[in-house]
Amino acid sequence: MLVGLGELFGAVVAIIGAGWVLLQIAFKQFERRLDDKFQAQGVRIAALEGVALDIKRLELEIVKRDSAYIYRSEYNTALQRIFDKLESIDGKLSNKVDREDCNRMMAKTNQ
Repeated sequence: MLVGLGELFGAVVAIIGAGWVLLQIAFKQFERRLDDKFQAQGVRIAALEGVALDIKRLELEIVKRDSAYIYRSEYNTALQRIFDKLESIDGKLSNKVDREDCNRMMAKTNQ
């Protein structure tokens, strides 16, 4: 049984084509995983930017309160608002996305 040149050439082309298709599939899957990771990172960055803005607002309020004489009741009210905001910030930071959450999300999307 001899294999003809045309058949040999066809087999080589088929193998190269199959390899090319497998590489394309692998690259698309890799790109999708990267997009998911960047999306999760974007959510984390947006949450941290919101926290940073809250902290800046608190700093401004503290500076305003320190620069003028205020009554004790106003001072206590402002302080309570500041502590409430700090507790809110702490809650946001403790609910941030971590590596285990990202890995679980990635496992769900890959199934």
